[in-house]
Amino acid sequence: MQELFHKLGEHIGYVIIATITVIIIWIKDLIKKFIERKKRQKDHSISHKNIKIHSELDEILTEFRLLTDSARISIIQFHNGEYFYNGSPILKFSMTHESRTRGMSSIIEKIQGYYLSPYYNIVEFAENDFEIHDIKDLKESNLKGFLHSNNTLCFAVLAIKCHKNINIIGLVLIEWASAIKQQSINKVEIQKTSEKYISLIKNILNNKKITENNL
Repeated sequence: MQELFHKLGEHIGYVIIATITVIIIWIKDLIKKFIERKKRQKDHSISHKNIKIHSELDEILTEFRLLTDSARISIIQFHNGEYFYNGSPILKFSMTHESRTRGMSSIIEKIQGYYLSPYYNIVEFAENDFEIHDIKDLKESNLKGFLHSNNTLCFAVLAIKCHKNINIIGLVLIEWASAIKQQSINKVEIQKTSEKYISLIKNILNNKKITENNL
């Protein structure tokens, strides 16, 4: 009888252990599903926010281009790519948004992950006072070659800065490709228009970064 109770106790112990194991596996599975669901919700939320942001920026660029009577206006954003041997990041840039006239071919898919260092002078233009540059006046450089290949005759570059106006996070490039329109450019009006639209673009891009960090 004692032996029977002993064996019964062993079986009950096995059942309890098996039950606890099943419960632990079940709980782990629930936690995993919960985490995956939250991740899907987060990705879905970010995706919808990004679609809205891209749509807003496209509308702003189109308005900006029409008011400046330019051939193309594009947003270029900086990002880290590879790293030097000492661990410091190598800065790259990509074109993220583009508005163009029918006569201009799209280049947004081509301008992805470019090293910034060969195009350093584009940042210098953005850091200086507003100016409309004729590419004939540029020294031979990667930037001049890039603009020439786009059939650009003159251009302006504006800095997009972070909320505190300390660091440049990107650029807006305005291009004109018509000799007739080049002659009729009103620099003062272009500068006023640019200040307004750069402010709009800056706020959207900075708020996007803050929102994604908080999700």
